[in-house]
Amino acid sequence: MAHLAGIRVFHFEDTSETAAIRRRCNIEDNRGLHNDAGNLAAFLYALRQTQPQYYRRIVTTIQQIAPFFEDFDLSPMRLDPNSILLNWKDRDSTHLFGPHQLSDGTLRTMALVALLAQPESDLPPVIVIDEPEIGLHPYALEIIAALVKSASVHCTVVLATQSVGLVNHFAPEDIVTVAREKAQSKFERQNSATLAAWLEDYSMGEIWERNLIGGTPSR
Repeated sequence: MAHLAGIRVFHFEDTSETAAIRRRCNIEDNRGLHNDAGNLAAFLYALRQTQPQYYRRIVTTIQQIAPFFEDFDLSPMRLDPNSILLNWKDRDSTHLFGPHQLSDGTLRTMALVALLAQPESDLPPVIVIDEPEIGLHPYALEIIAALVKSASVHCTVVLATQSVGLVNHFAPEDIVTVAREKAQSKFERQNSATLAAWLEDYSMGEIWERNLIGGTPSR
């Protein structure tokens, strides 16, 4: 039971106009990132105040994916000091922008980067991320995959994905396919030696896409 208590599941799918990540949140709600990133502004604010080196790592990583992004503008709201909003600055503008002026993909990228690049000591023992590829540019997948590998040195990271592009960034031993057999789920970890001949001509994602390792719809 103690092991199960350490599992945190994240799904950053909801970036609609009414999503929590686009609204103000309690500035004190910052001890851990919510599973929907609804407290991202408070989480980043606390990180900037207490461990600025990690905050800067998050900002510079986001800049690699979204070059227009300069920094967050995180301050308690003037008329409601207990609240904070995910405001940000553009490299080529003097205006202040709000979370409603970010694309869905950029918001999800910010949440993923904040989750995976936070201080190693604060990482949950087990992180499960459902479909991290949603709305992300192919270049962003490369960076997210690198962050996953870095974080996995300090905790267990499980990705549930349907993205060939994301799978391409991992070795066979990192991949577990799931097939349904007789109303049960069958899990199979892949192996470089078994796939050696195929890996000479195809990427890992292409091998999966060709249904050579299972994990695809079947009758």
